Amino acid sequence: MSDVIVSTTESVTEVSTVDDVTTIAITESNVVVNESTAGLQGASYNQGDPIYVIVRNATGATLPKGSIVYTSGANGTHTQVSLANASSDATSARTLGWMAETLAPNASGLCMIEGYIDGIDTQGITEGAQLYLSGTVDGGFTATKPVAPVHMVYVGVCSKASAGNGRVLIKCQNGYELNEIHDVLVSSPQNNQVLTYESSTDLWKNKTLLTNGNRMRTGYWYTYPTTWQSSTTLTLDTVYFLPIEVSTPQTLYKLGTRITTGALFATLRVGLYSSDSLDRPVTLVAETGSLSAENSGGLSYTLPTPISLPIGVYWLAVVGQVAAPTIARTTTQTSSLLIPYGSSASVPSLNPSEQFISLTGVSGALPSTINPANLSSSTIGIFSVIGV
Repeated sequence: MSDVIVSTTESVTEVSTVDDVTTIAITESNVVVNESTAGLQGASYNQGDPIYVIVRNATGATLPKGSIVYTSGANGTHTQVSLANASSDATSARTLGWMAETLAPNASGLCMIEGYIDGIDTQGITEGAQLYLSGTVDGGFTATKPVAPVHMVYVGVCSKASAGNGRVLIKCQNGYELNEIHDVLVSSPQNNQVLTYESSTDLWKNKTLLTNGNRMRTGYWYTYPTTWQSSTTLTLDTVYFLPIEVSTPQTLYKLGTRITTGALFATLRVGLYSSDSLDRPVTLVAETGSLSAENSGGLSYTLPTPISLPIGVYWLAVVGQVAAPTIARTTTQTSSLLIPYGSSASVPSLNPSEQFISLTGVSGALPSTINPANLSSSTIGIFSVIGV
C-alpha cells in the first residue's frame, strides 16, 4: 500500500488507498475517503482525472448520460441544468458540460465539464473531429460546424468512434454574439446598417450608411442626390450644410460650388466636415479658404494636398461673407439620406428626417470643430460638390 498521512481531530476515521500518496485532514466526526471516488468528490486529483460539478435536474424529465446541459437556475445549493440547444442564445450561451450519469427528475448528480467521457454513441463520426452543440436535438451534438442563425458552441472532440462505446474529450467553449465582443458596441440595430470603426473610442459601431446606390469613381464630382430647383441669396456668415455619403474609400482632390449671380466684393468658403457617431458635422476635413464670388459660373478649388476619405457620412459646407452671392439650392430632401440624429437631450432639436442644417456667426475661416448644440435646422440645401 502507498504512503498514507492522516491527521484527525474528531472521532471516526476510515481511510483506504491503492495508489500514490494520500494526505487527509479530518475536521469532522465521521469521514470515509476512498481514492476510487476521491477525484469525483474533490478530495484528491490526479493528472488526467475528469473535472465534475454537482448539478440538479429540475426539468421534470430524466437527463440521460451524455446529454449536454446548460445552467438554467439554482436551488440555493446546486446549479440547476436543462438540455442545451444551439437554436437560441438562452439555451446555448451558458452551456456547462455533459451529464456523466443519468439523472432522474429532482435528483442531483455529476456533470463533467472537462475530461474524457466514455459510453457515448459516436458512430459515423471521424475520430479527431470537433463536436458542436446541436441546434435541432435537445442535449445533442453534431460534427457539422453550425452556421447562423444557429449558435456555435464547441463541446469537445471525438476520441473514439463507436455505436455505443464511443469516447469524447469534453471541453465546452461558448460562442459569442457580435455585440459581446469587447471592442464592438452595437446599439439599437436597424436594417441595412453596417459596422464601422470609430478611432476616437477605438470601437466598432453600427451606423447607417446613406447609400444612393452609386459607387464613386475617380475624376468625377459628387453631391447630394436631388434636383436643384432654383437659386437663393445666401444669408451672410451662415454656414449651410449638405450631407453626402462616401460609400467606398476615396481620395478628396477638389471642392466646388456654382454661383448663379455674383455680387461685388462677395466671397465664399466651401468646406467638408466629417461626422460624429450620430452623423452630425463636427470635424473640418478640408476648406477652400476665401474665394471670390463676384462672378457667376462654376467655382472650383484644388486642394494643395489630397485627403483620404474613409467610408462614412460627410457634410459639405458653404458660407457667404462680405457680400451675398446667389447660389443654386434645393428644398427637396431625399428619403434615402435620412440622418439619424437620435433623441438625446444633448442633441440639437432637429427633426430626425431633416437633412439640411446651418450654423450662424461664421465671419472668418470655417471652424475646425463644431459643437452640435449650435446647429440649427434649415429648409434649404445649398449646391456644393466634392471632386474625387
